[in-house]
Amino acid sequence: MKAEQMQPNTVGRYEEHPFWPQYLGGPSDGPKLQLPAGYQQLLADAFKRRLKYGQGRLSEEKAKEILTRVYSKYPVPTPSGTQNP
Repeated sequence: MKAEQMQPNTVGRYEEHPFWPQYLGGPSDGPKLQLPAGYQQLLADAFKRRLKYGQGRLSEEKAKEILTRVYSKYPVPTPSGTQNP
């Protein structure tokens, strides 16, 4: 996997990733994905590039736009019972 090549210290590790991160307005108890740690880090970095901390609360429309852009570039399985943005 390319993510593991970029971050070899993550090989064989998995981390949880919230489908809809809280800093994008997602619920604290929302569904989480178990992803390879390197891929999870790519997703987290992609979200952070699109939303700088301290930017304030986003509208649902803007949050969905960011979710759609990130998940279009870095696809993940959709958690059961969750709709894509």
